Amino acid sequence: MKYEVDFQETLKNAFLTYAQSVAQERSIIDVRDGLKIGLRQGLYAQYSNKLTHKDKF
Repeated sequence: MKYEVDFQETLKNAFLTYAQSVAQERSIIDVRDGLKIGLRQGLYAQYSNKLTHKDKF
């Protein structure tokens, strides 16, 4: 069997799906805490390593 596929349309749909996923995961601030994913991960890493304002650096 041979299928005809519009390469431009397929690529456009795949990119739009990917861009939407990235925007939801990384770019848009979460309303629950007001943080982006990168900031939340950084704060959690500091917390889990017990890096607080009370300790020496």
